[in-house]
Amino acid sequence: MGAPRRSLITFGLIVGLSAIGVPTASVTAAAASAATAPGDVSRELRRQQLFLTVAQTKSVQRRIDVRADGDWGSKTVDAMRRYQRRHRLAVTGSANVESLRRMRLAVADRFEAQLWAARSAARRGPTPTSASKLASTALRTARTALGTPYRDGGRTTSGFDCSGLVHWAFAHAGRTLPRTSQAMYKRGWAVTKATVRPGDLVFFDSAGRGASHVGIVVSRTTAISATTSSGVAIHDIATGYWADHYVGARRLAAD
Repeated sequence: MGAPRRSLITFGLIVGLSAIGVPTASVTAAAASAATAPGDVSRELRRQQLFLTVAQTKSVQRRIDVRADGDWGSKTVDAMRRYQRRHRLAVTGSANVESLRRMRLAVADRFEAQLWAARSAARRGPTPTSASKLASTALRTARTALGTPYRDGGRTTSGFDCSGLVHWAFAHAGRTLPRTSQAMYKRGWAVTKATVRPGDLVFFDSAGRGASHVGIVVSRTTAISATTSSGVAIHDIATGYWADHYVGARRLAAD
């Protein structure tokens, strides 16, 4: 929690890009490929929410006639919706590949390339089975902390925050993870919500933009995490609050 914002693709990939580029021929090629994209990719081009760097945000703001302050606030959301309606795009109020391409920003091509790469990786086959031992050990460790109170920045059994709990549990399983949920979201393989298994990492935007909250999957419909309201607890991820704030899931290999 608390790490600088980085570009995020809800398909399960976070990509840090330093600045928005200028139009390139590959943008045209990407637009052509999108016309025949499979349904899952086509949906993501419109529905994904990209969390941009400050420089990228300013570049977008200049194109939608709003003050370029680098903050994706309510005025920017409203301006983006107007832009999307005017150009008959999916009206989301957020930055997505479809809108960035309409603005002729080459960064859209980079994001789409990452989306296709994630799709290809997901179709190559499951994560090595060796991940199971690591994941099950971490999950078993996390369960021993049930009832531990929430503590901002906490990473011990006297108190955990969300990433502190995951960091601690996986450390006991023999894997050192980054300290923040945003950084954890860059590790491992992206898995769909329908195929999560115990021990996978699951991410939510409940504490700010992007992957700002992290937990460990307990079952297809539940996860364990350190919550501000209940401390370390098992909660539903299929319906209600956590389903509404769901961002994605990652699976770690054992090596």
